[in-house]
Amino acid sequence: MIKDFPNFGNVYFLNEASRLYFLEQFSGEKFNEIEITTSEDFIESFEEWAQNRSLNELFLIWLVLKELENDTLKLENLVDEQCRKFNIPSWLALSGTLAFYSVHYLNKILIEEEIKNRQVEFDAYTTPLEAVIVANNQVFKIERNLLTDLKMGIYHDQLDKSFFQELADTITEMTLQ
Repeated sequence: MIKDFPNFGNVYFLNEASRLYFLEQFSGEKFNEIEITTSEDFIESFEEWAQNRSLNELFLIWLVLKELENDTLKLENLVDEQCRKFNIPSWLALSGTLAFYSVHYLNKILIEEEIKNRQVEFDAYTTPLEAVIVANNQVFKIERNLLTDLKMGIYHDQLDKSFFQELADTITEMTLQ
């Protein structure tokens, strides 16, 4: 009689030992594929990237990252959904989810620092229909539907950073007219 052990996609296990062996092998292989960098490398790379971005683009990215941050309030539901969808243990779903949000939270903080370095003070609020940033007596509004679409793009790893640039340029052109 084969006991029903948790599986991973189309990989099924005959016993607990085989499942643990798979996890150890899989984790080791994936770990070897990870490029290790220091936080200083990351921050320098980010600063270089941020300097070439318009203020509108930084605000747009910041708003999307703020939407992601709001999703952390539903962390338990997100982990449960991943466990069901991908048939993975909760510890794996939780660690991956926390890593995902940590990176984006760090990006949000770094964007805030870049905006401060540009000597721009801003405040933001959201309504069910729009997100609004007020900066140096100027108002930057964006529909929440668009932010949700962009956020979902991040979740699905399909969002190209150049998309933010194109969208920010369009918004700038519309604002100037």
